[in-house]
Amino acid sequence: MRHHLDTLWALYELARLYVITGGKLNGAYWTWRWQTALGENHGKNRWELAMAALEYGRWVARIRRAAKG
Repeated sequence: MRHHLDTLWALYELARLYVITGGKLNGAYWTWRWQTALGENHGKNRWELAMAALEYGRWVARIRRAAKG
C-alpha cells in the first residue's frame, strides 16, 4: 500500500514540476534533468524511462516531505 501512495505522490510531484516549467518537456530544465539522470545515450526503452521518471518523482516527494519536517 505504501508503494501505491508513493507512486501517487510521485505523479503529483511530476505534474507539479510540469506546471512549474511551463509544460516544456524539451525545455532547459527537463533536458538538463534527463541528461544528468540518464546521460546522452541512455539506451533505455519507453518502459524503463517511465519507471525512471516515477522513481525521480518518488525521490522529489520524499525530499519535499523531509524538508517540511
